[in-house]
Amino acid sequence: SHCTSAGALLNGIPPQSIRRIYGVAKAYDTYVGSKRFHGHENIFNDIQGIGKEFGATTGRRRQCNWLDIKNLQRAVDINGVTDLIINKVDILREVDVWGIRRDAATLKFDTEQRWKSS
Repeated sequence: SHCTSAGALLNGIPPQSIRRIYGVAKAYDTYVGSKRFHGHENIFNDIQGIGKEFGATTGRRRQCNWLDIKNLQRAVDINGVTDLIINKVDILREVDVWGIRRDAATLKFDTEQRWKSS
């Protein structure tokens, strides 16, 4: 979803009660709809299947791609995230392929540790 931390204030949470802002992101990007991710690799089909990446309402397959670090950083900055939780790392572990996108370039890593340290 596309909610921001400011939405909590609009829903009655007093600003002084907010201590930490948790951001949650997948270890890879997904999208359902007409938008097309740049590039395509067969590994994304494996990630889609293992990660059960289907739209909740339509059941359509979600497109998968490497995590876009620039978009993630923008979301962290806009929301004032203090703690970031990355989920679905287990899916990348299962396919044993590690990558991110940064400024339209794909960076691949040979181990999970190198991916995490990027």
